[in-house]
Amino acid sequence: MKNYYEILEVHETASPEVIALVYKLLAKKYHPDLQENDEDKKSEEKFKEISEAYEVLSNEEKRKSYDEELLYHKNVQTQAVSDAQSSELQNLQGYCAQLENEIHSLRNAHGISPTMQNLNTHTEGVQRQAREDAMNQAYNDAYYNTLRSMGYKVRYKKTLKERFKNFVALVLTIVVLAVIGLVLWNIPSVRERIVDLFTL
Repeated sequence: MKNYYEILEVHETASPEVIALVYKLLAKKYHPDLQENDEDKKSEEKFKEISEAYEVLSNEEKRKSYDEELLYHKNVQTQAVSDAQSSELQNLQGYCAQLENEIHSLRNAHGISPTMQNLNTHTEGVQRQAREDAMNQAYNDAYYNTLRSMGYKVRYKKTLKERFKNFVALVLTIVVLAVIGLVLWNIPSVRERIVDLFTL
C-alpha cells in the first residue's frame, strides 16, 4: 500500500494548508515540462504519484477513509513482524535447548560430571586471578624501578600483616637475647667478668 504522506513528505497530522503548499512545491519541482530530457520519465512518474497523493489527502472524506485503511495496514504489518519475531524466538529457544542436550550428552560420554565442570571453571578463575596479580606486580615493580632510576627513594607502606610479622620477629629476638643472657649469667666465670667490667 502506498503511503501518500511519505510521497508528499508531510506528517500524518499535517493540515490541509500545509499539504496544499507542499504539493505546489513538489509539483513545480517534478513537473515533466520543467525537466531535462534524461529525467523526463522519472519526473513524470513522480509527478503522477504526487498528484495521486494530493487528490486523496486534499479531500476530507477520501483522506479519512485512506487514514483508516493505512492504520489497518500498519496494524497488519506490525502483527506480522511480531508473529515473525515470536516464531524466531521459539526457534532460538528450541535451538538452545538442543545445544544444552548435546552438551549434556557429550559430558556423559566423556565422563565429565557437573562437579568436574565446576572445578574446571574454578581452576580457570584461579589461574586468571594469578595472571592478573602477576601483571599488577610486574607493573608496580617497573613503576618503582623507574622512580629509583630517576633518583627518588621509594618507601613502601607496610601492611598490617607485615607489621605483625616484624613485631613477632622483634619479640622473638628479645626473648632469644634474654635467654642467652640468662645462660651466660649462670656461668660463674662469665658472671665475674661482667661484674668486673661494670665495677671498674
